[in-house]
Amino acid sequence: MTQVEFDEPVECWSKEWQNGDPLGAFNLGMASYLGKYASKDCSKAIDWWKKAAQKGDAHSCYFLGRLCFEGDGTEQDSSKAVDWWIKAAESLARAKFSVVTDQDAFPAQLALGLSYHKGDGVPKDEAKAVDIWSKVDAFWPKAFMGKRR
Repeated sequence: MTQVEFDEPVECWSKEWQNGDPLGAFNLGMASYLGKYASKDCSKAIDWWKKAAQKGDAHSCYFLGRLCFEGDGTEQDSSKAVDWWIKAAESLARAKFSVVTDQDAFPAQLALGLSYHKGDGVPKDEAKAVDIWSKVDAFWPKAFMGKRR
């Protein structure tokens, strides 16, 4: 890969972000996290994802929650993870996507339900976990098999 090929996606995402598109910041965060098209740097990824999350990007909220849950690049904190996953679901709802069927919500909803099921970061609440998972269940086949029911 030449330097021009390497820089092109980063320049495109930077322009998207400069034009107010949080997807640009999400992609810059992902590039930093994976070390693809940018130097691998988890703290930069977190910074980019926080910027995108402030603009309502659900993917960034999900990944920030995942990093908090796993303690990857940040202090392990299940409560903060749950907060980020709730923000992911809320930002999708504000964007007028269906949280129960939109594939973007699926990882956050699944993680949130598991947190309530285990009592990890929130008080254990089986009823709330089942409620969240019942919403996820409508999407489950599309997520794993690429098919609709």
